[in-house]
Amino acid sequence: MSPANTSNRPMRIAGAVMMILVLAAIALMVARTPSVAANGNSQMRLLRVIDGGEVDPLFKVRDAEFLGKDLVVLTGEQPALRLFIGQRGRSWGRTGSGPGEFRDPAELALSGEHILVRDGNLDKIVSYDPFGRLLASRLLRPHVANSMAIAGTDTLIGLSTNMGAERLVVGLKGARSDTIVRYPLPAPLVLSASGSPTLRMLPPFAPVPQWAAFGQGRTAFWDGIQPAILVLDRTGRRVGQIPLPAARFNVTPADREHWLATAIPTEFLGRRVFEPLRARAREHVVFPRELPRVLKMKEDGAGGVWVCSSTPATGERWTWLGSAGERAAFRLRPGRELLALGGTELAVLVRDEDDVERIEIYQKPAGGRR
Repeated sequence: MSPANTSNRPMRIAGAVMMILVLAAIALMVARTPSVAANGNSQMRLLRVIDGGEVDPLFKVRDAEFLGKDLVVLTGEQPALRLFIGQRGRSWGRTGSGPGEFRDPAELALSGEHILVRDGNLDKIVSYDPFGRLLASRLLRPHVANSMAIAGTDTLIGLSTNMGAERLVVGLKGARSDTIVRYPLPAPLVLSASGSPTLRMLPPFAPVPQWAAFGQGRTAFWDGIQPAILVLDRTGRRVGQIPLPAARFNVTPADREHWLATAIPTEFLGRRVFEPLRARAREHVVFPRELPRVLKMKEDGAGGVWVCSSTPATGERWTWLGSAGERAAFRLRPGRELLALGGTELAVLVRDEDDVERIEIYQKPAGGRR
């Protein structure tokens, strides 16, 4: 080795050590970076946008479900249902109280290729095939239904009882009806102000029990307290549990404004009679310091469940929890709401400042695909 090469050896070693330290620091930063897929993370790529076009734009979107790669969209206006095959599609479902008609189409679910719609006003479920042909209609009375999901071959219905103070999750299969779980709601908050009607509602960000279908006839249920989601069979027997993430998020000023905007109606019969109530609530309602562990849950056919732990005001954070402890996560930009989860895609509802609606289709994070 020449003297020149020998004299440069310490410098080369120092340079190599410095490069290793830089690469280690970069790796640590990447490992600590949270998954914010809709904020530019490459895990979730925007695939297409659905807006209905200028002739038939989307309006009052209530729900959506993936039928393979196609998207079924439920709106609060006639026509109630649209099946988008790419950007093109078909629509059906008119206003009325007869067979196959709706007064208040609230949500939809898929059972195979059957499209089920729950009507919140008529308390019934209507089912169609993908071509809009009416298959069946079923009344849900005497109880008031507030949610619906499909677990295997069972239709799960959330029902309000005891003057709205208690709820049931009931599994329907043919003429059979089984109560899976029964739970109370938190004591209501009563708001009143001069010049406004009195309102009764759940306290802001109260830990309300949540449930979702879990596949194979099972139900995922969070009781509002425990740090885990229970997995129940169709009789309500506990057959497993899934630990929840430990992270909790503080209630921000944006969260408080979001609650005030969504919990208190904007108008009644064309009049803005709730503004005095909103102003009083802004001054006197006490908000908790932290959001609940679970704000929403969505079913997923990949053997897990998606859990939302923050509001659209700061950006919905969704985590996929599998029965074996697997996890995937993404975060939406503020103002967006998750609508539907498919096998490899997810649908997000976006409303601009003029209330113009569109649906953005993204690629799902790898951990929650099926």
